Amino acid sequence: MRRLSYNAVCGIVLSCLLGGYLASFFFVRRLRPGEFKKELSAINSLYEKGDYKRCIIAYHNLASRYNIQCMTLFYNLANAYYQTGDLGRAILYYKKAQKLAPRDKEVAANLRIAQAKAKVTIRPEPSPAPQSLGRRLVKLFSLFEGVAASLTFRWSLVISVVLAIFLGRKRRWLIRLSIVLAALFYLSVGATVYKAYTQKSFKQAVVLRKDSPVRKKPDKSGITAAVLREGTTVEIRRQRDGWCQIPLGDGKLGWIREDYVEEI
Repeated sequence: MRRLSYNAVCGIVLSCLLGGYLASFFFVRRLRPGEFKKELSAINSLYEKGDYKRCIIAYHNLASRYNIQCMTLFYNLANAYYQTGDLGRAILYYKKAQKLAPRDKEVAANLRIAQAKAKVTIRPEPSPAPQSLGRRLVKLFSLFEGVAASLTFRWSLVISVVLAIFLGRKRRWLIRLSIVLAALFYLSVGATVYKAYTQKSFKQAVVLRKDSPVRKKPDKSGITAAVLREGTTVEIRRQRDGWCQIPLGDGKLGWIREDYVEEI
């Protein structure tokens, strides 16, 4: 059986990497086009003038029109809600902003201020499993950052393979570099997939209504198990007939109306 040459193997690897990029090109869109930035800047001027209600409407229209998730937009929207006294939605959008920028200190500080004003008890976030070092590290990065890292390592790997093909004398260290980049690429992809899985599987929401009752069963006439403050963060286990099942502090489960909460 005839063996493939080194250059043929490198060519196949390079073709696969380029093919993956071309396939992703049709699905990845620009997250912040120039027009979006201009409109966002114009709406920010309304906030500076103190017209918070108008800028809230404008922020929502902008987000729905571009179908976009932007940390700056969510953060500014949260500030506007805070100024109007709507602490539940302020906390919701601070949480949305924090989801996109987990290490941002201003977002974290304003979130704590809003939670303190709403007199919300800050509980530890629910976790599907004991927190290993890998899971803690993954929580430090947003999903977008994971995708960006994967693309960076992939293109670095492409360049390394191309150089290995054409630079015969320095082929040995380029091969080693390609192996390291390949490992980093697959690790970043794995971390990104895990991040996407946890965000989709373990949903969290914020209570938007003051003194929201939690029932023992999904029925208005059900016995009240607890009453949650506006701005409380809850984990959604499942949804049924306009109700959300959430865990309570004592380990039991309860039901809250779907229109009383909004998913982060």
